[in-house]
Amino acid sequence: MTGKKRKKRAISKEEFEAIEAIAAQYRMPWERLPGETGKAFLAFQAYRDLGGDRTIAAAARAVRRNIKSLYVLSSKYNWRKRVEAWDAHIDRQQQKDAAKQVSKMRERHAQLALLMLDKAVKRLAMMEPALMQDAIAIKLVEVATKLEARARGEPEEIQQHDHTIGEPKVVQTITISGKKIEF
Repeated sequence: MTGKKRKKRAISKEEFEAIEAIAAQYRMPWERLPGETGKAFLAFQAYRDLGGDRTIAAAARAVRRNIKSLYVLSSKYNWRKRVEAWDAHIDRQQQKDAAKQVSKMRERHAQLALLMLDKAVKRLAMMEPALMQDAIAIKLVEVATKLEARARGEPEEIQQHDHTIGEPKVVQTITISGKKIEF
């Protein structure tokens, strides 16, 4: 390199328009449009951010502009379609956020259920067989297994049909120290 600076060439109007057309393909409808002035975009943002109760009149008050000029801008820059796209985008984001929160909640509940189950199993393992009437530990196992199943999206109960007349028998079985307990 000799240290010479390269002259930058200005792009032509056609090149600029071609670049702008490519950029438009990746622009979201609620972003500033080509040719939309800063003041016009500011008015659109005020309208967009009003939410479900948005009106041109409220946007005009927010930006202290003449309502007629905002009607012109709204028509020229297709505000209605743009805010519909914005609302759909926000709704999708809220759905994703809600799904993440539900997933985190289920994981917390599953961890809590495992902790409860661990404590109950340890308590049952320490019990003398003659003291198996200890309903608290058994109930803790029942609650913990149902909580874990619910948190992981599994059924809480398994129904066993004995094909006799009457209601189906609901059975839940756990095995502790090689012994099956049905409740």
